Amino acid sequence: MNKISNIDELTMAIEALEVKKTAEGLVVKEHFILIQDELSPSNLLINGLKGLISSKELKHEIVDVSIGAAAGYLVKKVTVADSQNIFQKMLSIATQSFVSAEVAKNGEQIRTWVSTFLKKH
Repeated sequence: MNKISNIDELTMAIEALEVKKTAEGLVVKEHFILIQDELSPSNLLINGLKGLISSKELKHEIVDVSIGAAAGYLVKKVTVADSQNIFQKMLSIATQSFVSAEVAKNGEQIRTWVSTFLKKH
């Protein structure tokens, strides 16, 4: 800043500083609103879910678990049918758990086998 030598220059300098203060205050308020919006719980949750959903590995895991659960359910339905025998029901529950876990663990090999099978036919 230049050296102020009279009242008119002082008044102009004060006015210029007040305008600068107002402009900078508006910029700070805008940034505060943007930061407040970004850090709101809903945006944090949405951004976190977007990151999870965009993960290719997670998508494969979800598919593997879903296929495992469906295969286990199918095995249970086939083995039990409409039986009233408690031992057959217990065996089918154990078989369902085993099949679901094994299919979920070996999802990549199952996907490869299915895609190869579909390409041949």
